Amino acid sequence: MSECESGEVEFVTIHELLERSAESALELQRNDGSFPPGNNGPYQDDSTPVRNTANWLKILSFVYEQTGKRKFKQASNSAVEYLKQDELRPYGYTYICRRSNKKDSCNGVVGQANVIEAMGRAGNYLDKPELYDFAAQIYNLHPFNKNIGVWNRREIDGTILTTDRTFNHQLIFATASSLISDLNDRNEMHREISVFLNNLSQNMGYDSSGLIIHRLRPTIGLFDIVSILRDKSPELFLNQILHTKRRILQDKDVKSKEQGYQSVNLYWLANLKRRRPEHDIWSDLPINKLINVTRTTEYRSQAKQSVNWFSNMPPGFEIAHALNTFDQDPDYNEMRYWIEMALNNHYDKKTNQFVKNCDDPDTLNALLYKLIDLPNLSVRL
Repeated sequence: MSECESGEVEFVTIHELLERSAESALELQRNDGSFPPGNNGPYQDDSTPVRNTANWLKILSFVYEQTGKRKFKQASNSAVEYLKQDELRPYGYTYICRRSNKKDSCNGVVGQANVIEAMGRAGNYLDKPELYDFAAQIYNLHPFNKNIGVWNRREIDGTILTTDRTFNHQLIFATASSLISDLNDRNEMHREISVFLNNLSQNMGYDSSGLIIHRLRPTIGLFDIVSILRDKSPELFLNQILHTKRRILQDKDVKSKEQGYQSVNLYWLANLKRRRPEHDIWSDLPINKLINVTRTTEYRSQAKQSVNWFSNMPPGFEIAHALNTFDQDPDYNEMRYWIEMALNNHYDKKTNQFVKNCDDPDTLNALLYKLIDLPNLSVRL
């Protein structure tokens, strides 16, 4: 649709919105194909451009597939070539995602999942199947704990680190990898993701309200001890301690963080459901209970005000995707409610960028990619 005159309400489709975003991204892309790195929002990491470049690649390649416009293909290819540079993987192992004396440089398994997902999508949108092979190489660097159903971190120098103890990191890594697991006879990858799904009920905890617990495997039973020790992952016992502390002390900061990540988890669960719909886990998980957290007055009020974690992690696109995936008869009005809330809080109509009211506009801007899998609804700007 054309621009409405000043003061009038404007409606655009999701695909039009993504094309506008991609158009603005052409001005942001640097000569080497990368995009500004940001600082990972509330964590204030000294980030490299890897994450944001990967996220923009998802948008640019999708918009190219939709429009066929050469400029988006060229920008996508430039982003791909940047991400394939040896300098980003100086030891030939994982990507440098952040620079820190206190944290790993690979950003757990999630730092690598961003590239796997981007290469998987771009391989499809650009018709470049060789990108699937590149993504699989990154996946195969990470040892899989077959008894627990999760992955170890791999540092940039090749050192095998402990299990990534953050639940959403493991979920995102599994879901991103599932995008390519059924291509080119990757049977081992497919099996490992199946094992992840088999263990999902044990590895994903949630409280009585349905709020997903941030730490992986928050409760450990007697039989779990053998699996944890067999996979040499004793660090997971610490999660049990932290969960007990959370329950007793009712830590408000922890709850606020988990509220912020609820939509993140729902988004990636929805993607995993779409990619592995046949698995029994989807009839076992209390999906409605998890989604109903987002329907409470407290949650919606914080999201609408864009306070606490919501300022850098707007839930609107993610919740809309979860509703569209898990509800048998999705309510498009409820989906629009969430999409329009996010746009109202963060979208700058003058620049066509998703950058308002946040600590990290460079990272937030590229999160518009989470609109890609939604139906092409018309929404209010």
